[in-house]
Amino acid sequence: MFEQDSMNMLEFPVIKERLSGYMRTEKAASRARELAPMQDIEEIARAQALTASARKVYEAMGEPPVYSMKGLSALSDKLRLGEVLSIEELSGVREFLNHCRLLKSYLQRAMPIDPLAPGQGMSVEPLDDIRLEIERCVRGERLDDRASPLLGSIRAQMERVASRMKDHLSSLMRAHPHYFQEAYYSQRGSRYVVPVKREYVRQVRGVTLDTSGSGATVFIEPEAVSALQAQLDQLKIDEGNEEFRILAELSDLAAQSQGQMAVNRESMEEIDFIFGCGRLAAEMKGGELMVGKRMELELEEARHPLLGQDAVPMNLRLGGNTRALVITGPNTGGKTVSIKTAGLLCLMALSGLQIPCKRAVIPLLSGVFADIGDGQSLRENLSTFSAHVTRVVRILNAASPRSLVLLDELGSGTDPQEGMGLAVAVLEELGRLKCLIMATSHYPELKRFASETEGFVNARMTFDRVNLKPLYRLEMGEAGESCALYIAQRLGVKRSILERAWRAAYPGGGEFDLSPKNQGTSAPEPQPAGETPEPEQAQPEPVERDQPRRMGVNPPKSQPQKPVFAPGDRVRVPFMNALATVVQPPNARGELLLRIKGKNFNLPAHRVQPFLKGGELYPGADYDLDIVLDSWENRKRRNQMRKGKTGVSVEIEPGKRP
Repeated sequence: MFEQDSMNMLEFPVIKERLSGYMRTEKAASRARELAPMQDIEEIARAQALTASARKVYEAMGEPPVYSMKGLSALSDKLRLGEVLSIEELSGVREFLNHCRLLKSYLQRAMPIDPLAPGQGMSVEPLDDIRLEIERCVRGERLDDRASPLLGSIRAQMERVASRMKDHLSSLMRAHPHYFQEAYYSQRGSRYVVPVKREYVRQVRGVTLDTSGSGATVFIEPEAVSALQAQLDQLKIDEGNEEFRILAELSDLAAQSQGQMAVNRESMEEIDFIFGCGRLAAEMKGGELMVGKRMELELEEARHPLLGQDAVPMNLRLGGNTRALVITGPNTGGKTVSIKTAGLLCLMALSGLQIPCKRAVIPLLSGVFADIGDGQSLRENLSTFSAHVTRVVRILNAASPRSLVLLDELGSGTDPQEGMGLAVAVLEELGRLKCLIMATSHYPELKRFASETEGFVNARMTFDRVNLKPLYRLEMGEAGESCALYIAQRLGVKRSILERAWRAAYPGGGEFDLSPKNQGTSAPEPQPAGETPEPEQAQPEPVERDQPRRMGVNPPKSQPQKPVFAPGDRVRVPFMNALATVVQPPNARGELLLRIKGKNFNLPAHRVQPFLKGGELYPGADYDLDIVLDSWENRKRRNQMRKGKTGVSVEIEPGKRP
């Protein structure tokens, strides 16, 4: 199932619109706009072979001579109904047949280069007899005098009569120049007149056709000219009748070949579409491409089709034991571009188009599903998170083992703790389907999940820190860093703010340093309390391949001591990406009672990290910590109980120890 919504997110319609721009015929352009991925391996292979053949011929010979065929459908309908075509319409038929002649010649010369694509148009027949007859009879926008002997004779007589009329008018004006207001004759409509002064109107015999605005000039058609004009009018009628007869003969000649003209038209539209695909392939400079039934996706030096040749190529391999990829890295680093590239290239390949890739292996997919962009909708009352969840639900219901699923910023748009949990659960569910998955995220827990889960692997997008530019180069096997503080520094955020942000993100975690020289180092990951080895037993911890790296920090020189927690202390809970307040110190099982966002939780002490001692937060040792650790309602009830009021009870929240 190939959802239109997912294809829109991957910008497949943009590629189709670009392809349609290469088509000269409306039917081929419409076919390009309606292009869709196929699920028959043989159909895909044939489409790919035709595209490759057309590309080879196009690169050797250029575009084929295809006629736009605008208005040809209306002409076909007229011929079918036996109507007579006009001169302009016959000129269109002649132009179409001339392109058929040129196309036939082009295809014949192309056959030795690669016969597959040219062979789709070899049924074109030039119909030279019709074309030559139309060319003989039609010159420009009128029938030629040589279209028939009678037409030539009629037009010759018309020229002689018109000449006699002009001679008579000229001699009349020369003989009596004082009769006339001007020295030349003119026309009123299609009739010739002389400009006679009003006082000489009776001296010129003829028909008055007009008068000047002042009334001083009268335009008269002389009697002799009127007789000649009558002859000319009759000759024009004879000319029209003969022209209609010739047009009818030419139309009948074209109607007799309607079947072959329809074949020519279909063949030309087919060639137009195939060579449009070939031209797109040539411009994208695609390489070796194979579509197979095995669920393996390999892209070597792939580029996003809309980024052009300047984009840094991307390498990707999914399949076999690695069916899912979790991509991390900084904002604007190219994570979204990478998954859109993979999805878009799959859609193009399954639609019979070549792709901008040195070498590619594309699996025969049953669907490509994407959740990219925030998807907010005021009309449908959807928030960013609601839109994400709606799409994810649709994907989970429709995905199959032969699907490619692309998830951008999975779990974003809501509480980080719950979003992270939802992201892990969704990836686990998709992992059970054994489909191909590419997901982007900033959650460190997803990096850990990918490194520990079979079938998943981490990846990162490289980023030019000096110029703050994404490099669009995907590196598999290693998690990326968000670089948020480094980017904020380069964009002008004050150092004091960055230092406070650093302490909040990495409490007790090394020296603050965001200099470019340390861009490859990692921020320290504080050891979980309760698991820190004794000094004499401490060994260097091996660095896992997929361990997330952080920027510009020198690791601490000694392991931190086991912390002591007291009520009121602030601690950091890394796996929840949250700060918490200690309500009660560790019990016999080593569990702390913590208050996080107004709720109490029991968590092992080794899973939290010290942040700030309570003495640094509250004014004096006698400060009432219940203000922080308990609800306002409970504190009010306790005061009532101390005053002896009966019927009052204190609510104990879930997870709070008595």
